[in-house]
Amino acid sequence: MSKKNYLTIGLLLLVFAMAGALFYQQSTEKTEGPMEALMTMEVINGEMISESDLASRPTLVVKWATWCPSCVDELLYLKESHDEFAKRVNLIAINITRNERNFNDVVNLLEWADLPFLVLADKDGKTSEYFPSRFIPANFLLSPNGELVGSVEGPIDLNTLDNWLDTM
Repeated sequence: MSKKNYLTIGLLLLVFAMAGALFYQQSTEKTEGPMEALMTMEVINGEMISESDLASRPTLVVKWATWCPSCVDELLYLKESHDEFAKRVNLIAINITRNERNFNDVVNLLEWADLPFLVLADKDGKTSEYFPSRFIPANFLLSPNGELVGSVEGPIDLNTLDNWLDTM
C-alpha cells in the first residue's frame, strides 16, 4: 500500500473516532428542557420557585416586553386575576430582556406594577428555543413534567387556561 493510502485510512479512523466521541458525549449529557431553562434565568422580582414546587403542578409561562402595550395590559390583568390563576398554576412572567432598549425600563415597570408573581429576565434568548412565538405577549402551559401542553400568541384568560388544564 502506498503512503497516500495509509494517510487516507489514518484520517478516516481519526474522523470516526472523533464522531464516536462526540456521539458518546451528547448521549451522556443531560439535555436542558423548558423547566431547566426557567431555573437558570435571572430573577427580577420575588423568589425563584423551587424545582419541586415547579414540578408539583402546571406552570403558565408568559413572554413579554416593556415596549409592548398588550404585554403590559396582560401583566396587569394577571395581577388583577392573580388569585384565580394561582389556584390553578404556577405563574411565571419572562421578560425577553435581549429585546429591551434598557433594562431600567423593566425594573421601573415592575416597581410601578408591583406584580405578585415571579418575573424572570431572559438575557440569553432561551425563550425562543423553549417557548417559540412570533408575537408577544405569548403564553405557554407546561405540565408538571415540563411538557408543553398549550400555547397562545396574545393575551390569555381563565377560560383558555381551564381548557388547557382539562386536556392534561
